[in-house]
Amino acid sequence: MYFIEMFLEQWIMIAFQLKLLEWIIHKKMKFYKIFAASIFGSFSGCLILQLYDEDHGLKLGLMIISIVMTVKISCAFPMKKAWKYSVYLLVLSLFTGGIFTMIKSQIILPWLILATASCMLVRYLYVSAVKDMNHDKESFYQMEFTILHKKLEVCAFLDTGNFLYEPVSQMPVCILEEETFLKYFHEPLFKMIEKQEAEGIRMIPYQSVGREHGMMPAVMANDMKITKEDRIIEHKKAVIAISKVSLSKWGAYEMLLHPDLIKNGR
Repeated sequence: MYFIEMFLEQWIMIAFQLKLLEWIIHKKMKFYKIFAASIFGSFSGCLILQLYDEDHGLKLGLMIISIVMTVKISCAFPMKKAWKYSVYLLVLSLFTGGIFTMIKSQIILPWLILATASCMLVRYLYVSAVKDMNHDKESFYQMEFTILHKKLEVCAFLDTGNFLYEPVSQMPVCILEEETFLKYFHEPLFKMIEKQEAEGIRMIPYQSVGREHGMMPAVMANDMKITKEDRIIEHKKAVIAISKVSLSKWGAYEMLLHPDLIKNGR
């Protein structure tokens, strides 16, 4: 009975924590994936505590693996980002778990209400602490588009300093990091170009600090949809360049959105 109660408490707490993580990193997670990830995280965590209660080193190692796998299940992140976001989830767990325990010891209420209250309090504290650092939040957009017959869903940052245009058509160019591209395709775009497996290829010249010039491979995207709260902007065609350099230090976004696509969208 104790195992079941502990499992249910942890299941709900992890689900709330994943929703907090989704909000913090601006990455949309599907409900069924949060549901599955929270069940996995709760069950594996409870099982580890039951089986390896005395072996603290092994218990810690298995708990770390459990957290990483929970994050990966929630949104199919690449392993590098799964590790990074696992640290975020661990910190969230420490804060929400601590608050939950503190409230539970002082107030007699159903644990579901206490779990909800603790997560809401952590969210409030996060907003209060980082509201000055988070002024760029309005520049994040959810994007959907199709390239090479596959539909991609990414979080994009509106880059007002992006002045890249496709040389022939003069279409504005968005930049997608290669790590995200590889979540959907089995190999990098330049490899696909070499094997003539890609169509609608463009080469985009660019200049950057510390380098005189360079060329980025790009591909034509179809049916682009840009979403910001209740506003939806659609474009039939767009150009997406692939960058080998990670675009966001903390993984907050995966794509740089060209400002013209917001100004001239419908």
